[in-house]
Amino acid sequence: MMFRRKDYVPQSVFVLKSIGKVILFVAAVVSLTSCSRAQASRAAKQKEVKNKENVATNDPLAQFYACGLPKDAYPVAFYGEDSIPYNNLNDVQKREYLDKSNLVSGIQDFDSFYFFIQPIAGSEDEFSSFYNIWMYNEATKKISKIFSHHIGEYSEMQIDGVYWSYDIQDNDETYKTSSGSKGVMHHKTATPVVVIAARNIPMTPHPIYLTVILNPLIKKEKVIEEKFISFMSINDSSLPVAEQELSRKVILTTTTTTSSKEIPAPKDADFAVRNILYPSLNAYSTTGNSIGTLSLPHEEIDVIR
Repeated sequence: MMFRRKDYVPQSVFVLKSIGKVILFVAAVVSLTSCSRAQASRAAKQKEVKNKENVATNDPLAQFYACGLPKDAYPVAFYGEDSIPYNNLNDVQKREYLDKSNLVSGIQDFDSFYFFIQPIAGSEDEFSSFYNIWMYNEATKKISKIFSHHIGEYSEMQIDGVYWSYDIQDNDETYKTSSGSKGVMHHKTATPVVVIAARNIPMTPHPIYLTVILNPLIKKEKVIEEKFISFMSINDSSLPVAEQELSRKVILTTTTTTSSKEIPAPKDADFAVRNILYPSLNAYSTTGNSIGTLSLPHEEIDVIR
């Protein structure tokens, strides 16, 4: 067989061209793959950022954080819930606790307020823990601290609960009648009042119950050594609906005085004492002024040791 150069050259060229095409194809695939990976990476990062934005947007407290609420504060209604940390709640549950921490009138056009509680870092031990309380004014869009740690001499003030209502006051307005005579209309104003049910725990087994009355907008506070019961609203259902929820609220507390006397001890006891408790129901205005006291039937408790 003769070796013919003219037949060989075209085959070599064909092979080289084929190899070149393969190289170009591989390069194109690699390039496309790299571009796809880069685009996928960018898309993933954009999705991550978007998800974070959505989380921030969905967080019910986001608007309050933007106004200065500390990040470790949470709605007051969640205070005392030990079953799950607040941050482990889902957005729906967080919204529910936020709504429960809102002071708003269902009928009257009063300003709305939200209340939050914040643990004071480093203040907790096995016996006590201390808190700040914050208020958000919906009208002014401002956050303010309305309570911190304790008040006055009650340095071991432990919070049992936080409650709120409206402090409703009269703002009389004069007007003229069609006949030209003058009349007076009781125009009602409403500001928030917050009550902290607390105990001052000294180094004894007998805590001092406290009712702390806060009027945040006028920066007034009052501490009463009585146990808080509740706010009381007057039954105004006989009024037209548009005029309901305009009556003043009353703060109810209770106190007890005691006396004791010895009684004959059983033969197997060292001593016997009869304690007589005289409880009373006390009423205060939402600014802390005493309204009246009602004595309740006494109780007799025997202590035999």
